[in-house]
Amino acid sequence: MLILVINVLLVAISCMAIILTLINLTKTFKVHSHLPDEIKKHTKSTVFTCFILFIFSIGCAIGAGFLWNQLFFYVFILLSGFLSLAIYQLINENLAEFVD
Repeated sequence: MLILVINVLLVAISCMAIILTLINLTKTFKVHSHLPDEIKKHTKSTVFTCFILFIFSIGCAIGAGFLWNQLFFYVFILLSGFLSLAIYQLINENLAEFVD
């Protein structure tokens, strides 16, 4: 029972990180047209790289859940949550001075 509670908490934390990232990405696209070209390029490449890693970790989580056991599923879900927080932090650093 304790393991189930821990697993649910880990997935919930990761899902919250993913939701925060999606909200922040929408904020990025709203102010993207007002950014200088250098910051646009840096932000776009950083977000794209982290997003590819995020999609890869979600795919690994689903694959690991089906192929191996649930431990791998939760590890990759946690990884995707951390990647989401990394994207969130990078966007905030890049856009801090441009967002109201």
